[in-house]
Amino acid sequence: MTIRPSLWAFLLLAAGSLLQAGSPKLSSKMLANGLQVIVVEHHAIPLATISLVVKNGSFTETRSENGLTHLHTHLLFTANQAYPAHTAYLDRIRELGAVTSEHCRDEGVVFSASLPADSLKSGLHFMAHSVQYPIFTGDQLALEKRAVLDELRRKTAGPDHHLAVACRSKLWGQNDSRKNYLGDPRIIESATLEQIRLIQERYVIPNNAALLVAGHVHRREVFKLAKELFGDWKSGPDPAATNPIPPPVPLESNQDTVVVQPVNSAEIIVAWHGPSVGVNVEATLAADIFSLILNQKTSEFQKNLVESGLALSTHQVHCTRRYVGPIVISVTCQPRKVSEVYQALESEIEKFAEPDYFTDEQLATAKTLLEVEALYRGDKASQYVEEIGLWWAVAGLDYYRDYLDNLQAVTRDDVLDYIRKFLIGKPHVTVVMVNRETRRNLRVVGGRLVP
Repeated sequence: MTIRPSLWAFLLLAAGSLLQAGSPKLSSKMLANGLQVIVVEHHAIPLATISLVVKNGSFTETRSENGLTHLHTHLLFTANQAYPAHTAYLDRIRELGAVTSEHCRDEGVVFSASLPADSLKSGLHFMAHSVQYPIFTGDQLALEKRAVLDELRRKTAGPDHHLAVACRSKLWGQNDSRKNYLGDPRIIESATLEQIRLIQERYVIPNNAALLVAGHVHRREVFKLAKELFGDWKSGPDPAATNPIPPPVPLESNQDTVVVQPVNSAEIIVAWHGPSVGVNVEATLAADIFSLILNQKTSEFQKNLVESGLALSTHQVHCTRRYVGPIVISVTCQPRKVSEVYQALESEIEKFAEPDYFTDEQLATAKTLLEVEALYRGDKASQYVEEIGLWWAVAGLDYYRDYLDNLQAVTRDDVLDYIRKFLIGKPHVTVVMVNRETRRNLRVVGGRLVP
């Protein structure tokens, strides 16, 4: 779904909202070593995208490790046993006509290569060597450290970053590193080759990964090549068992904080701990739907806050996660109206479970909007395959396959049950970002904003 720009700050720490299931034909097969092979046939153009998705990310990192996965993600596509020199590695990518990318998120890491479909076998061979037999050197580590630190400086330069950090810190407390996929610059700067190799050994194993191939390909050929090139890849201990993830510490009370930045408008973010897809699948579906209900221009939420002239804009989003996803409401307003909007927003939240707060038509429209977005996203195979991979890492392939059908089964009572369990009267974090002049008129007493 389209997300208003002011929400991207928060989504930096939550990895962005995962996109929905789409339309191209999908097939899957499990190799004997535990590698899930997923094929998406999409024959519109003669291109293929190969992605290797690993169940890793900042969710596996303690504070003393935060950023190591991000750095490892950059290093993996630099050299391997077949092409031990970085220059030779890059030359091979050019020979294949490939465009490579890597993405580290909080609950998934993706390594991808898009190339002409007639180079599929060569591309799979290249991917197999890259993920199974990487070479990490001190020189390349130093180069990638600089690249990652430069990336962090670019992404953390604006005021929205400070809003995001304040919200993440309050919302997740001692577990905030597990939601910060960009990482801690100090940890990245001091990283060693031994730490990078440990990540490779622990997480980049077939029983913790999925191979996805999409585009102008045929599933039988892909399954055959996958077995040939990845079938001997040795599995390892389940990371979820050897390195268990502690559950986020629940919020005990409402917490408010104010962030001062040189901004012209004011931003108010309210965030809750949402459902975990591993525990409450139904609630994650209801959360997606309720987000789309609130974002409709005809909703009571929009009418009372925006159409009334009180706020400039609002947006609500839920991020599906296995280890508790955030629920976020963002409101932009004029600085002089911060206190008024703050009070109105608190009052509006209390109305969510009222019988007439949303209509059956708005419920149906939300489902339609989610389905349309899903079909639209499925139209570009290279992007679509990475999204399937992230869904696989977070929620599993069955969740993805059944998403639209299960979405249609969600009832009004399901949505109301979600609202009562996760929103109404539940502890939440409120972060207000204003300029220095506006800050003088705001007080935080006992962890709550006093208008």
